[in-house]
Amino acid sequence: MAYQRPPFNPDSLTAARLATGLSRAAVAEQLGVSRSRVHAWERGDNAPLPRHLTALAKVLGITPTSLVEGSSLRSRRYAAGLTQAEASTAVGVDRAEWSRWESGLRIPHRHADAVERLVGG
Repeated sequence: MAYQRPPFNPDSLTAARLATGLSRAAVAEQLGVSRSRVHAWERGDNAPLPRHLTALAKVLGITPTSLVEGSSLRSRRYAAGLTQAEASTAVGVDRAEWSRWESGLRIPHRHADAVERLVGG
């Protein structure tokens, strides 16, 4: 399967950072990443790893979902700070099954509650 860019919204990051009055360097320091990495996120050149997304939202005093585009299963997983592997393990399925759900396959009823608890709905 081809790489899919995370559903990250760089404009939301820039707006939130400016609203807090923090510099890129200050955000980077709190996250333990380089200032150039934060700048690349704001330009949309790349996106934060899931674990950085949740920390970034905390630093900015916003919810992770405000940095994410859409409300798909993929977007909700990313906003929860989880990789596909972490999400699939938490629900008790293999990563390929989770990937199929993110591609639009209906989540079986027996897993629906666990997915809802993990990433919301």
